[in-house]
Amino acid sequence: MPRHLSNVPCRMTFSDKISGDTITLFFRMPTPEEQITYDNSLVERKKDKIISRTGEIRQKYGCEILTGIGGGSFTVDGDDGKPVSLSSDPNAPGYRDDWKTLVRTLAPDVISMLSFCVFEQSLVRVDAEETEDPS
Repeated sequence: MPRHLSNVPCRMTFSDKISGDTITLFFRMPTPEEQITYDNSLVERKKDKIISRTGEIRQKYGCEILTGIGGGSFTVDGDDGKPVSLSSDPNAPGYRDDWKTLVRTLAPDVISMLSFCVFEQSLVRVDAEETEDPS
């Protein structure tokens, strides 16, 4: 299936080793300017030193492209102290205005993985043998 070029939010589902379940994230594709700035910001040179900024850049840009979370991906304590499903949809039960802050603060690994997959590892090279026409 070809990559569809549009501004419709994208979706990515991860297998979460911490919960043993899946986490679905909705995101927008980065702009060309964001991709360039991301790539150029991963390392910083100060005189003779090269400083990795990978962690902070993944957090920053992952939050910028994150537009929502799938239902059932995360739970938080409800008013009665029991877990309730967190939602990024204002019309759904479990919606909280601070959903993105909660994910960024309490699940930074999820934000990092989103950034890594979208900005750094969206493509994997295919060997020539795998793409040759067998006929």
